[in-house]
Amino acid sequence: MSKLIHTIFRIISVIFILLGVFLIAMVWIKGDAAIKGDVTLQNRILTPFITMTMVELVLCAFLALFFPIFFIGKSGKSLIKILIFVVVLAIIAAIAYFGLAGNQFTPEEMQRLKVTAEVSRLVGAAIYFTYILGGAAVLTILYSGAASMFKK
Repeated sequence: MSKLIHTIFRIISVIFILLGVFLIAMVWIKGDAAIKGDVTLQNRILTPFITMTMVELVLCAFLALFFPIFFIGKSGKSLIKILIFVVVLAIIAAIAYFGLAGNQFTPEEMQRLKVTAEVSRLVGAAIYFTYILGGAAVLTILYSGAASMFKK
């Protein structure tokens, strides 16, 4: 089964690589100036390229989430640990979004920056989320180092 999955992914990868090479070759053949000036040429070359890239991105994200959960989740204890970890991450994200992030810009600043209040709040929440996870990582490293010093 593992060999079959590997072969299927290899075939899919080769197809995506060949499509990408073909579309890049089309861009090189037509030239940048011709593509910039012709909307139909953009739709014929760039739109499939962007669509293929989005399909690849979604496929990779799905596989990056699915396979670790599938293989680790074969045992019940591991699956419960994964679910707890995902719930903790969701709680941290909710705290960052609802509790910490807010729109700190005036309407004039938002208009100048061309952002909405919601976008500003999402960016702020993402920054706080990163700070919280980074701080947790530093604390974990410090705890691990201190625990290993006392064990010796």
